[in-house]
Amino acid sequence: MKNCLLLFGIFLLIDRPIDALNIDPSVPCQRDIDCSLFSRDQKNSTCRQGFCACENEQGQMKNCSRLQLAAASQQEKPAVSPIYHTCKHEVDCKLNNSFCNTSRSQCECVKGYVSSADQQQCLQVAKSLNFVCTEDKQCSIFQANATCRRERCVCVDGYHAVNDVCWKTIVFGDTCSKSEECYHIKGAICTDKKTCGCKEKAAIDKTGKHCVPYVDTIDEYCTENDTCSTIPGSICLENKCQCPKEKHFVKELAQCVVSRGIGEPCQHDYDCYQIEDYTDSERKGFVCVGSLCDCAVDYFINGDKCISAGVLTSFDFSLVAIVLLSTIVYGLYLQ
Repeated sequence: MKNCLLLFGIFLLIDRPIDALNIDPSVPCQRDIDCSLFSRDQKNSTCRQGFCACENEQGQMKNCSRLQLAAASQQEKPAVSPIYHTCKHEVDCKLNNSFCNTSRSQCECVKGYVSSADQQQCLQVAKSLNFVCTEDKQCSIFQANATCRRERCVCVDGYHAVNDVCWKTIVFGDTCSKSEECYHIKGAICTDKKTCGCKEKAAIDKTGKHCVPYVDTIDEYCTENDTCSTIPGSICLENKCQCPKEKHFVKELAQCVVSRGIGEPCQHDYDCYQIEDYTDSERKGFVCVGSLCDCAVDYFINGDKCISAGVLTSFDFSLVAIVLLSTIVYGLYLQ
């Protein structure tokens, strides 16, 4: 009974069409190169709609046969004529993208393709950088100083890509001939001095990869001290161009100058600066008198700053009156 059932099952399998059993499934692909295994047995194999397609005897493109490939690989067949093999007719050259050059009587790759290292495939020459590749030759023919790395055409070490061209990478400050050689640094150019540098009113940042513009005003955003150089004496502090602690900004000079306190030497009124952030009217009360910083007329010293008489408190007036009275009494005593 068991033998009968087994024979019946075999009969059903034999009686069903191949496609229904899915014995010969289509070969999936993403690129033409994925179908290169078929090129040695079936000409013009290519990747179409996600599956390898091969040209049949009627010249029609059909999904490549996985079983046919397996059977072909097990059979002893003469090797497919490689590139540069002697030929008389087109049919003698069976590799994909090959033809018979009758003037030379040899198989060659068609225009836009190049022979593989083993001369068993015609590989497509790259059309751009980042082009899919398997051998360096595909890339170097398209662009000098390009190579195939991780199945992509890229520039060789020491070169960088600009608009699909590999340019020599020039270090910042070194001699250059074209600005493209400096473009690996954002914002850099080949200057009039023929060296890689930043454009006018810009400076290289700490990473050495970007040229950042100079600032125009105090408290403007910055990343490097050099970008604050348009404001003499300033530094980049907390991402703003500011005067360091020992200096203050003088608007009429558009620069930072050393702050001088009471009794310290000075040359100009703007040298004298009070520690606190006062209004302009209060700052005028602190001036340069006889090469020393001192309070102006109608201003009085209150600690380490000059205060206008108009803002003195009643206590301050009493204190001033006592000081003046003491001075008068002391003067009379001396007489």
